[in-house]
This record gives sequence, C-alpha cells and structure tokens, in this order.
Amino acid sequence: MSEQLKRSTMTALKEAYAGYLNRDWEIYTNSLHVARTEIDEIRSLGRDPDRMGREIEVLYLTGEELLVTAFTFLGKPWEMRMYYELAAYYMTVFSSNILTKESRFLPEGICLTEEFPLPDTDPEEAMKEFSEAMKAYGNITDGGGKGVDELYRAAIYWQLGEAEKAFYHTKLARTEGGEWIQACADEFEEQMRSAE
Repeated sequence: MSEQLKRSTMTALKEAYAGYLNRDWEIYTNSLHVARTEIDEIRSLGRDPDRMGREIEVLYLTGEELLVTAFTFLGKPWEMRMYYELAAYYMTVFSSNILTKESRFLPEGICLTEEFPLPDTDPEEAMKEFSEAMKAYGNITDGGGKGVDELYRAAIYWQLGEAEKAFYHTKLARTEGGEWIQACADEFEEQMRSAE
C-alpha cells in the first residue's frame, strides 16, 4: 500500500510541475493537493515491519512537495529560500527525483518582469536573497537552476531603469546556464531591445 501511494504521490508532483511549466494553475494546485493528501495517508498507515523506512519516505516526499510548492513564491526570494531549505531538511542527504539539474526552472515564453516584479524591500537585498535561494535549490537538484539568479538580477535592474546592468546579467545567465536558460536569456534580451 505504501509503495503504491508513493508512486501516486510522485506522479501527482510531476503533474504539478508540468502544470507550473504550462501555466495551468488548476492542474498545479489540484496535483499539489493530491500529493499532500497522499503523503498524509502514508503518514497515517498503521505499524508495519518497515516503519523506519516509511518515516524516511514521508520526510522525503514532504521535501519533494515543498520543492514544487516553492514555485508559488517565484517573485518572493525570502519565501522561496525558506521552502528550499525546508525541502533540503526533509530530504536529508537525498536529491530530488522531480526536479533535477536538467529541469526547467522557468516556463517558456514568459515575461521576466512579470515573473520577477520589483520587490517591496531593498532590491539589492532581494537579489542577494534570490541567489541564496537558488544555491539551496541547486543543492537538492544536483546543480539545477544555474543562471536563474542572474536572470532575476537582469529583470530587477531593467525595472530599475539600469539597462546596462540588465544586459550584463542577461549575458552572465546565458554563460552560466544550460540550454533552457540560454533560450530564456535570449527571449529577455529581445524583449529589452524591443522596449528601448
């Protein structure tokens, strides 16, 4: 029973991630709800010979769920970091099976300034916090998300009217990240050039 619920939970989390990438918030939230319910079901199963294994499984699945839930806070670096650090705590020494080094962090065809609005606090502090959040994300995804913090900086600098810094950080993102980050950086650079 526990193994079947675990597979079902992982499927729900993969569907939530796909919903996020496709900007289908109904699938995202419904799939997260299913995953949370199933994690609670695994937690409430009665005693079995492998009780310790089940407890580790629940912690790991909770970490995976927190990792996917963090996309809700994309423009809020302090919240993102908290979720990633909690996910790392629950997953202990394990890496994510849902989000890996190759996983896209941002959906295709987005406007970065909409995804990353100006923070309510000091922009420099928010940029530092976003970098820390992405370090925590990278730790549990075997190095995923490289270059996203540079795109965040680029989006914030663009909104602050500092075009030169925005183009510079877009270039850094392109050199640091993988194929999907390079495509995102190209899109953002094109958006900035058309707005100049």
